[in-house]
Amino acid sequence: MSTTHYRIVNFGIEVTLPDGCDATTWLPTAEPFRVAAMTEQPILHFSVLGLSADQAVRFGEAELLTEDRNDMGIVRLMRSGEELLIEQRFRSTEAMNRMVLNKVRNEAKVALHWEAPNSQEALSSLLRAAYAIAVIGHRAVSIHASAISYRDEAILFLGKSGTGKSTHADLWIRHGEGATLLNDDNPTLRLEGDRVMAYGTPWSGKRACYRAIGLPVRGVVRLSQGAINSYRKLEEAEAFMALLPSCSALLNDEKTEDRLCDLLGEVSQRTRIGHLSCRPDEEAYLCCREGLGYEA
Repeated sequence: MSTTHYRIVNFGIEVTLPDGCDATTWLPTAEPFRVAAMTEQPILHFSVLGLSADQAVRFGEAELLTEDRNDMGIVRLMRSGEELLIEQRFRSTEAMNRMVLNKVRNEAKVALHWEAPNSQEALSSLLRAAYAIAVIGHRAVSIHASAISYRDEAILFLGKSGTGKSTHADLWIRHGEGATLLNDDNPTLRLEGDRVMAYGTPWSGKRACYRAIGLPVRGVVRLSQGAINSYRKLEEAEAFMALLPSCSALLNDEKTEDRLCDLLGEVSQRTRIGHLSCRPDEEAYLCCREGLGYEA
């Protein structure tokens, strides 16, 4: 077994792979986050095993919490005692990958079908799931968003699939001088003292943008398509509900739910949260820019 260390959102992550499995090959998007060693205790120990009889991930009788089926495959979330079990399978194969998380969610053991199609993608997806669960206990949340860097601040765009998060990010990059992409799928929000920070991660959807940097958040904007461009500031419950649907967290685990609610309550108080009804044009960028308080 060989162990590789990463620092993602300044959190230590330890990944152990079987001998002969090179982390650079199997987790290439994590390379910008790789470190030679860590002095701090990792928040997540992620160990990947083979599927031999003596190595298979074992679990007892499990209660099904959620099941997600789509054109990519199937993901099941289950609970066995205080442990969590995630099963994942792509449509292109019958091979079912399994991951067990211990009761404090800082240790994950994975049984992966190495020879199956999409095994590299499966490994990255399971690591992302374990990471998203682990960081909730450390005042951070993985969030489905497109994030940009502008004037040394981060702006995050949320919305349902197909709403135009990447399109709106591109409007800022095209028209906002110096704006660049921070992450196009799964940035992380973290509370650090009184500040809300946004960080790049190894998971950025279809656009390769794996930046190991963090920036203070200027604002978070939930998008919807509309006939006119209109920005509205959100407060209290509306701000909370604008954030919640985009969070990558377990909503069937009471302890996780409580931590997430406390976190989002603080985030909504400490940064701008808004809703932008928009068209995909330059005026939408200008409307959003004004709503976030940037001077012309």
